[in-house]
Amino acid sequence: MEVASGVQPALASRTLLLALVILVTAAAQSAVVPHLALFGARPDLPLLLTVMVGLLGGPIAGMSVGFAAGLLQGALDATSPGGAAAVFTLAGYLAGALRARLFFETWLVPAAVVGVFTLAVQGARGLLWRPEGWVWSALLATLAGGALYNAVLAVPAFALARRSRRLLPGAQPPG
Repeated sequence: MEVASGVQPALASRTLLLALVILVTAAAQSAVVPHLALFGARPDLPLLLTVMVGLLGGPIAGMSVGFAAGLLQGALDATSPGGAAAVFTLAGYLAGALRARLFFETWLVPAAVVGVFTLAVQGARGLLWRPEGWVWSALLATLAGGALYNAVLAVPAFALARRSRRLLPGAQPPG
């Protein structure tokens, strides 16, 4: 009984910590990221977090973070929170499913995965909720720039996430 009661508070504290990270990431996405735009491209911190958690924590952790991050980002962006949650949940699941099939010895793998996921998720969001006044050529340039931005940010994010993956509920070493 003592072991079971000791496990629950640890899981609850990890879950609360992850919820706090999701909130801080969403707040930074709304308050800081608009000022970091380069040639119209901006990073997508909630998506970056979702993919990192999926890669390190597996499909369930990726889905959970993706749902919460997508719902929050959709609400803050005044787009469709349910649609954003669905797209992010799928991205978190797929990133978690890739976890067993990828080698993580090099920083290039997570950077490439994040870049591809950024293209896919932002492309889906652009197709489903095309912002008013956007031209498709501008959307494609912004998608490519955002994917590159997130891929570059994935390198330090993956190093940080890898060191702190033991904080993820149910996380195990990748691969």
